[in-house]
Amino acid sequence: MNRTFVLIRLSLKQLIWQMARTFGGRKKFSSLLVLLAAAMLIGLSGLYSWAMIESVPAALNMLIPLSMLSAAFGLILVFGFYHAQGYLFDFQDYDLLASMPLTRRQILMSKLVALVAMMLIYSAFLTLPMMALFQLRYAMPATFLLYGLIGQLFLPIVPMSVACLAAVVVRLVSSHVKHPVLIRNVLSLGMVIGLMTVMTLFQGQAGQAQDITALIQPIQTWLAPVYWLTMAMINGNLAELLKLIGLSSLVLILFLILIAPVWNALNQKARTTPAKAGGKVKLEASSMNAALMRKELRRYFGSTSLVMNTMVGPVMVALCAVMLAAQKDLMVQIMLESGVDFRAFADPVAMLLLAACLFCEMICPITATSISLEGKHFWIVRSLPIPANRYLGAKLALNLMLNVPVSWLSILILSFVFHFTPVTTVLLLALTLLAALCSGLFGLIVNLHFPRFDYDREIVVVKQSLSTMITVFTGMGFSFLLIAGLLFWAPLEAVTMMAVIALGMTVLAAGMGFYLLRRGESLLSKLSGV
Repeated sequence: MNRTFVLIRLSLKQLIWQMARTFGGRKKFSSLLVLLAAAMLIGLSGLYSWAMIESVPAALNMLIPLSMLSAAFGLILVFGFYHAQGYLFDFQDYDLLASMPLTRRQILMSKLVALVAMMLIYSAFLTLPMMALFQLRYAMPATFLLYGLIGQLFLPIVPMSVACLAAVVVRLVSSHVKHPVLIRNVLSLGMVIGLMTVMTLFQGQAGQAQDITALIQPIQTWLAPVYWLTMAMINGNLAELLKLIGLSSLVLILFLILIAPVWNALNQKARTTPAKAGGKVKLEASSMNAALMRKELRRYFGSTSLVMNTMVGPVMVALCAVMLAAQKDLMVQIMLESGVDFRAFADPVAMLLLAACLFCEMICPITATSISLEGKHFWIVRSLPIPANRYLGAKLALNLMLNVPVSWLSILILSFVFHFTPVTTVLLLALTLLAALCSGLFGLIVNLHFPRFDYDREIVVVKQSLSTMITVFTGMGFSFLLIAGLLFWAPLEAVTMMAVIALGMTVLAAGMGFYLLRRGESLLSKLSGV
């Protein structure tokens, strides 16, 4: 038992250390950026919670913690599955831990506790502001915060266990096929799409409820831990809190007992290199651009964490297009009743699709991590006679290849369904292309200035590096400015406004491209020490 606690403590220390090194050791800038990001997330969560508190009648105030805790539950499911791939299988200290006098359940327990701790941080941004504002607004008894804080420690266990079980299933299936990494990425992406679809259907079922009982029934049936914690907080019911603690403990114990042998076998198999039969190697001649493109494609689809993180944007665009096509009248009615003046724009649906494309393409650029992910092999690539514009151009081309086709296909399909004007369709296509181009160029520039080669897991670069944070938050802010300019401040006619924005983004992309042409070679040489 002492070994288990020591291992858990070391895992938590490693998690804290990795989060402290998120931005590559630039301590002053790192602290400031972390504080700004945390303040922004807490502020947005607080504003949303306060808006709910003010809009929901006092008699139905239990819907506020129900909805926020349900959102946290779904967030843990999606992000837990994503992080489980790296924490359960792709960590580099497995051989070291396996050689120590530790059981496989103790090792798995430490990894699972670290995952739960990370999910607690994610869910805290949603739930803690809500709990504080709810307490101030309704003057709840002390048990509201007490039971809420205790329940927060146990709420992530059930969804985290389900997410880890899904990760184990994906790894088990992919380990028996010829191309395990490719199949793993496909299955992982399908799993995330499935979770998002189920969550969307669940929200639709809850939104069609006619009274409070019908609204709570889906949550009580499918999200029992959320319902128990809400009842414990609102009514001060200790029995409901004990239900949550008991179920979470039981799920954790069963997971450790049943999954540990399979998890250990999968890790051992992943670290065993099978012997390959000898034979002739077929050499093929190809151009430099084609060879670089194949290298980028293999590198991209060989990283589960990179695929899962960057394919979120195209998947969200596709889901948005499907929802708009399936519920045309309902979407238009909701938008027109929201109070926003869409009369200046030709079609509200085109505006919503444009907003989704701009936002999703600007927050998921592959280029923000493409140089850092070269890792220890970066010097090998730079020792080859490859010009900087070819090297960086292949990375930019991959970003365009993975983002633009989905957006263009969605625009063309919806332009046929909703009868967009030809000018509107062309401007939509141009703006989405420019958005992907600008975000890709900006990601390359940031990654050239803030690379990170000293990482033990790829997920550290993909999710926690300084270049990723700068690119994501800048893209998010820029897309919000563009969308706000089109929705709430349009001094010109809508089509003309779109053309002006397209012209401005063209100038911006040209400026960043010129900067890379002039400084790309010197920046790469500086990184490689040449």
